[in-house]
Amino acid sequence: MRLWLSLSLTVAATSAAAQASFDCSRAGTMVEHAICSDPALAALDRDVAEAYGAARAGQPPAVRDQFLAEQRAWLAARDGCGSDRTCLSAAMQNRLAALHASGKAAAPPSDGFTGLYCSEGAVMGMQLVGSSLRFDFMVFSGMHSCGTPILTGQRIGAGWTAVDGACRLHVTVEGPDIVVRTDTPAACKEAYCGARATIDEFHMPYSARRPVADPFIGGAGERSC
Repeated sequence: MRLWLSLSLTVAATSAAAQASFDCSRAGTMVEHAICSDPALAALDRDVAEAYGAARAGQPPAVRDQFLAEQRAWLAARDGCGSDRTCLSAAMQNRLAALHASGKAAAPPSDGFTGLYCSEGAVMGMQLVGSSLRFDFMVFSGMHSCGTPILTGQRIGAGWTAVDGACRLHVTVEGPDIVVRTDTPAACKEAYCGARATIDEFHMPYSARRPVADPFIGGAGERSC
């Protein structure tokens, strides 16, 4: 009797801990079934939903609408994973990191962001224009590189988000670093990267900044650091 009760309590606790953000008894898509059948994915799904709600809470209507549009676009990209659990896990972990970062302070440094940033393995141009952020970068990964055109990020929460086709890049300021993340790594890789290079997250120290008037002269990989 004690063993049966112990097993019952363990199963109940596991089920509660692994509950997704939606009712799994009504799961209808391949993605929903994959999430509901994997406790780790279910927990990630719940964490993303909670972080999304926290990020929107207390924001003005225009910002809430931006978060909603971004979340819908991310869900569409996530659904492209189908039943691939590795893909789903990566998509949700990246989205969770982006949502958490959106709540962090991102006030521009006293002398602004505009400049050319050079660090080992990365070059980045940045220009703050009103509430928007123009940027491009080249970063080396896996002996190949990822390079973007000049993108414009719109202010969403405490960071900026640039959308180019199916690729979304989020820029935040966290302590001494400018951080670039994506919650659509497959789309960004296809758009910008060589065979073995990937974009998930990279940090550019603010101390790497060279304050130039126009940081976008030539391609990112052609600029003199």
